[in-house]
Amino acid sequence: MKIQIIIHKIKHFFFLIIFLSASITIKAQSEGVLIDGVVAVVGKHIVLFSELETHYLQAALSYTGDKENLRCEILEDLLLQKLMLAQAEYDSVAVSDNDVESELDRRMRYFIAQIGSREALEEYYNKSITSIKDEFRELIQEQMLVQKMQQDITSDVRVTPTEVKRFYNSLTEEEIPDVELEFELYQLVVKSEIT
Repeated sequence: MKIQIIIHKIKHFFFLIIFLSASITIKAQSEGVLIDGVVAVVGKHIVLFSELETHYLQAALSYTGDKENLRCEILEDLLLQKLMLAQAEYDSVAVSDNDVESELDRRMRYFIAQIGSREALEEYYNKSITSIKDEFRELIQEQMLVQKMQQDITSDVRVTPTEVKRFYNSLTEEEIPDVELEFELYQLVVKSEIT
């Protein structure tokens, strides 16, 4: 019975991917300077280049590994978050404004501690603390919705990888359902030469 619930949740999750369509578009000024653009689309949610860069700047503060693939990892995380966000909206999952403000204040204190001072943080982002908070508010609300959705999905799951493997190995070919292709995922990766 537990396996059937898990399979149902996995199917439900993959049905969400139907709404996933990724496309890369970049708008540029006549001089070729990037202004902003849509990096990916998940359902009705878009990932903007500026959003990707904001996450990159935020992660770069504490990231100690090789930063060459950091943007790709962040984009992958953003796509998963947008997928979970779409499911959270579908399931009417909500977080309170007080919780969002509390988390926003906690993160601002963390960033200030990481960079050294309030002034250094404002200089790093080239914005006032108020502007930084305004910029991050919606992002934090989305992240909290995603976390809540992930908790809802996995809260009742009590299965080990060994149990999953045993279940699938016990199925005969006739018992494995044929699933028609219901979604396609394309990823376009362009590595441009640095000039």
